[in-house]
Amino acid sequence: MEYKDLLRTHQKKLALIGIGFFLLVLVLLLVFNRTPEFSTEIPSAAQLETAQNTYHAQKKLFARYTVFIRSKHGGTIIAEEKNASESTTDVGILTPARFVHRYTSYKKQLVFDLTDTFAKQNKISYKIRSNADNKNHGNGTDYFEVEFLKDTLPWIIVEMQVIGGHVNETPAEKRYAQNTEPKLNGDENGAAPLSGDAKLVIVIDDLGNRMNMLRNLLSLDFDITYSILPQRQFSMESAEMVFDSGREVILHLPMQPKDYPKYNPGLGALLLGDEQDIIVQKLERNLETVPYAVGVNNHMGSAFTQHDMGLDAVMQVLSGRMLFFLDSKTAPGRIAKSSARDYRVPYMSRDIFLDNDIQEGAIKRQLFKAARIASRHGKAIAIGHPYLETYKALAKFLPEIETQGIRVTRVSDLLSR
Repeated sequence: MEYKDLLRTHQKKLALIGIGFFLLVLVLLLVFNRTPEFSTEIPSAAQLETAQNTYHAQKKLFARYTVFIRSKHGGTIIAEEKNASESTTDVGILTPARFVHRYTSYKKQLVFDLTDTFAKQNKISYKIRSNADNKNHGNGTDYFEVEFLKDTLPWIIVEMQVIGGHVNETPAEKRYAQNTEPKLNGDENGAAPLSGDAKLVIVIDDLGNRMNMLRNLLSLDFDITYSILPQRQFSMESAEMVFDSGREVILHLPMQPKDYPKYNPGLGALLLGDEQDIIVQKLERNLETVPYAVGVNNHMGSAFTQHDMGLDAVMQVLSGRMLFFLDSKTAPGRIAKSSARDYRVPYMSRDIFLDNDIQEGAIKRQLFKAARIASRHGKAIAIGHPYLETYKALAKFLPEIETQGIRVTRVSDLLSR
């Protein structure tokens, strides 16, 4: 028995020594023969988020630059992203994002001067590079790129392409661009040609439910104003997208119509039976879901816009937040204007509905009618909706209208008038 016990004890010791030796070998293998870490090959979620935020900031700067140049250059500028798949920021590497400005009438020196002003205002360094051999510069005789720099490295690059022609500038045009394009002969109804330096506001209502048409509209290189319904699935996302594009956001405020409840204005609607404190709470909640709104226009509201006590509660909130009120004019009367005046809220009203008839020809007639009002009175406000036909008409005919010295501009640009 003693021999067997001794043998069993010896076997246990050998087993423990074997296990220890195996563990030692395993540790040495891990130390001296490590497998490559995945983090060197696959970016982490934090790295991807940083890259996305960087590209988001690049696009935002380009949007501001586009709005600034377009507001002072005159003529149509088509702004777009170039090679989106190549413009993304690699993890750990600052890759410049590439964009394009296509000019229908190109004033080189004016663009250079405006670029310099923009860079100084935004405290960013820049370079202008010339490349006369580039084959993608359109009908112009030279080609330029603007490089905006970050830490002395290119951050965004904007190619200047000419799809129309060069315009010789007078000295005054370096500060204030004047449109020198020939005038149209009018629309197909034989209306008088458009002329003069005027402002046309295009407001697109009823946004916040779907994103596809908003993306299409934002691709148009015009300073359209976007009116977003509150408390919808894409209300906040729509407002963020519009703001990031450098365009103007307003709240499309639901109000009770005369045929309520047959016609329901939807979530957040202000109703005739609401007490004033309820109206205030609803309006403040609606504004929370549409960030960046600089003003309000009514959605429906043919009954509520005749309700003076309810409008007083609305104007009290707008006055405190320094927001304007755009009357969609779904019913006649001056109650909204009077209430806005009492609370010192900037007030404007719609001149034209573009798409009560959803046919491209009808929308074109309404669009040119709004342009003639702008030419005659210096300004006009037209309201449309996110229909495919409206988008097509704007894309097709706004370039013609802008060649007449009628500039598509945001609602807030009319406040000084």
